[in-house]
Amino acid sequence: LNLDSMEEKKITNPYFNTEDLKKYGLKALELAADTYDNIEKYDVLPKIEPGQVRSMLPFTPPEKGVSLEEILKDTEKIIMPNVTHWQHPNFFAYFPSNTSHAALIADIICHSLNSPGFTWIASPAATEL
Repeated sequence: LNLDSMEEKKITNPYFNTEDLKKYGLKALELAADTYDNIEKYDVLPKIEPGQVRSMLPFTPPEKGVSLEEILKDTEKIIMPNVTHWQHPNFFAYFPSNTSHAALIADIICHSLNSPGFTWIASPAATEL
């Protein structure tokens, strides 16, 4: 066995495409930033009736998965205008400033680790933090 001739093989997860993570993650961040930059263009509370959002979506789930591009477009077109915008400057219920850019970044890091903190051995840093 000649170890000098062996190439180092990078281990990858076929279900976790880091190029798509970067591409669509940036698009999602841009969508979030644009929403906050232009929050005043949205109603605090959408002027819709129950079931209206559901009627904008397909009646049945797709047979095959749809692209992240399509999901982001639907998010911008269907979801963003039809949520209650808790960060809107005219939202006066509860606490209107309950998120920040730091909180969004922390969520990305936490979710990327997907680390359960139920025992020390499951995740020493998460458990001790």
